[in-house]
Amino acid sequence: MKVFISHAHADRRFAARLAKTLEAAGHDVWTEREILPGDNWAAAAATALDQADALVALISPDALQSELVKHEWEYALGQERFRYRLIPVEVRRTDEKPWIFERLKVLPGSDPEATGREIARAFKMGEASQVGTRAAS
Repeated sequence: MKVFISHAHADRRFAARLAKTLEAAGHDVWTEREILPGDNWAAAAATALDQADALVALISPDALQSELVKHEWEYALGQERFRYRLIPVEVRRTDEKPWIFERLKVLPGSDPEATGREIARAFKMGEASQVGTRAAS
């Protein structure tokens, strides 16, 4: 499964550790590390998002301030292929989450490896709906 990890730059370390865990479970994961100096960041991210089967949304105060991150979340919420495959993870406490996340199971992000194992297990068992969206439409 191709997984896109949507995150703010400040959360890149958590994203990298989560990506390693998901990759070890056999998933193809895209994060900002795929972008080389001189690459068009927005174009590379858009291509990866278009090719993704699932999106992990890392929620933090920095993510909520990022227009790009919010755009990625909005895009995923509008795509049928992400139904049951939009997985919100709260990596740093924030009281002002988008309203849609109030309707979804949000995973705690205290341990990226444990979170990655839970996501990978759900994908393997076909239970992504238990960690992702149940009501994206």
